[in-house]
Amino acid sequence: DIAVVQYDPQRRPPQSALNLLSTSNADSMRSLFAVLPANLSMTDLVEQVIRLEHNQRTFRLMVMPLQISELSYYLALADDVTPFERAMAAHRWQIIGVGLVVFVLLAVIIYILIFRLGYRLQRLSRFLPLLEQRQFQQFRERSYSQPWLFRDDIDTLQTAAIALSHELERLHHQVERNTQELENIAMFDLLTGLPNRNMLQYHLKKQLSAMERQSATV
Repeated sequence: DIAVVQYDPQRRPPQSALNLLSTSNADSMRSLFAVLPANLSMTDLVEQVIRLEHNQRTFRLMVMPLQISELSYYLALADDVTPFERAMAAHRWQIIGVGLVVFVLLAVIIYILIFRLGYRLQRLSRFLPLLEQRQFQQFRERSYSQPWLFRDDIDTLQTAAIALSHELERLHHQVERNTQELENIAMFDLLTGLPNRNMLQYHLKKQLSAMERQSATV
């Protein structure tokens, strides 16, 4: 809507100081002037675009000077921006909705990644006692898992644990061989390969211990 208005600075407030001279919609313009804030000056009307709410609709009121004199004349333009305001509000809600969906999806993805990393770490730690029990092959079979899309720190830790199991198994076999060799050196003659005095003493002590247990039970 458009209107030519006359402003009388002697009258207060601005709503009553504005006199409609010519307008495309008198009822609409009068109702908009009636809801103008009481503390609004004519300078504010000219320098600002005023946003007004009336009958559940939104308007933008712009006032431009035509003639500045004792009784000033102004051109008032009122634009119904309700559809635009509603479209903007719907757009804002769409942005908020999309943001919430993206936030929830990211939170779910992060939770899945963290849960998977924690689960794999717990799974690896659960099978570590197998190394202490010298069940190296069982440890490798149970702790190994295929990398998921890309290698991460848990895959590196798993590879290091499997390599450690191989090294521990090698050392275990080496210790067993060395122990067997030391027992052979201690219990058998190096030249003839026959049992020596240590072997005799070992079997004597074993027999004496067995006889003592038998006499204790009689």
